[in-house]
Amino acid sequence: MKVDVTLIVRDQFRTLHRGITPGLSFPDLFILYAFPIGVGATGFALRWSIAGISDLLVAVSLLAGLLFNLLVPIFELARKITDIARSGEKARIRKILIGELYSNVSYSILVALSAAVLLGACSALGIDHPGRYLSAIAAIILIHFLLTLMMILKRMRSIFVTEFGATELSSEPRS
Repeated sequence: MKVDVTLIVRDQFRTLHRGITPGLSFPDLFILYAFPIGVGATGFALRWSIAGISDLLVAVSLLAGLLFNLLVPIFELARKITDIARSGEKARIRKILIGELYSNVSYSILVALSAAVLLGACSALGIDHPGRYLSAIAAIILIHFLLTLMMILKRMRSIFVTEFGATELSSEPRS
């Protein structure tokens, strides 16, 4: 089926490991999934209502568009690495990190689209202050999206460190 996204979700879960060890990282699963659900449940219990639906929709849509644009250079980078056919441990790690970055960005786009659909439906129906049910769902998706973006930033840093061998990025300009 052309719209089946299960492979994107599966690829995302395959990136949730600790270092190079196989198997899922339970701290990562907790932070990325249980924490947002916990915040959403807390908001539900406390009867939170999210405001600014239109503003959130614009922000999520812009970020989703930027993420779509990020996929192209990641794809090109992966293709170049494959074309060069580098060997060795550094090349193997680089290829893994770039593949995981691609999976993370694809998944974050999926999460952003889910948020955009929910927020867009609220906006289209004139719901400026959704009740606690929709607010809890929106909070879960938006927090999950934010945490996924943070994971992407960390993965990009890992690629930079692997590529250039820098463990600390200097804050002083070089001449």
